[in-house]
Amino acid sequence: ATYDAIVTTIIAVFLILLMDSIFSRKRASDMTHEALQDTWNFLLVSLKKDFNPKANSVPLCKGDLLAKIERTNTWGREAYFEPRYWRTPWQDRTFDSAIIGTRNIRYDVSNIEGTLLDGTQESARKRPLFVKLQQQEDFQQMTSIVIQKVASVQKLLYFFVHETPERMQEFDEPDATREFRYEELIAMRAFLKQSNAAGIFTPQDTGSLTDDVSCQVCTVLASLNAIMFNCRQIQHAIMQS
Repeated sequence: ATYDAIVTTIIAVFLILLMDSIFSRKRASDMTHEALQDTWNFLLVSLKKDFNPKANSVPLCKGDLLAKIERTNTWGREAYFEPRYWRTPWQDRTFDSAIIGTRNIRYDVSNIEGTLLDGTQESARKRPLFVKLQQQEDFQQMTSIVIQKVASVQKLLYFFVHETPERMQEFDEPDATREFRYEELIAMRAFLKQSNAAGIFTPQDTGSLTDDVSCQVCTVLASLNAIMFNCRQIQHAIMQS
């Protein structure tokens, strides 16, 4: 009876694996990676549109970005139970860190877009202040560095389909150790110096912090810093795994 039970179990497992290999198009880890890359591609495109000096509208991506993040997270939960065989184990804790960081970046982008927005969400028109600021070279340099940082972290997300013990090639690329944060600080200081000299931060009696120019600029700058911080958190989680 014991022998029959063992044979039956082995046959059942074999049939399950056979059916999975026949009917499943891709492994869950591959689907997770594709969803993660799609999410970050969308994030990059949104940031580029937000800070496009030629654009007078705001894309308002938070709803679509949330849906993409949740889809990625769902596939990641499936990847945890995926048979790995000879492959390295699924890095569930690192993946969780990446999802948390991506959600936080979504909040930062949402803050930026809400601040850039002039009036209601239906109009999606950009505030004239930021249309003007985005013509400044220092402002463009500052936002470009943040976008480059996001792009550099996106490359590291290939970690989730790197399934051998060997060191991942992306770790040795120059952007993996580039000091984006210091470059951003230099550009931000130059922007603030130029803006202050131009009288942009002259106190105004607007009656509301929402309409205060200094508060609007500070919100955008703080959100850019937060994006840099969350990117570093994801980067450290991956490179330390």
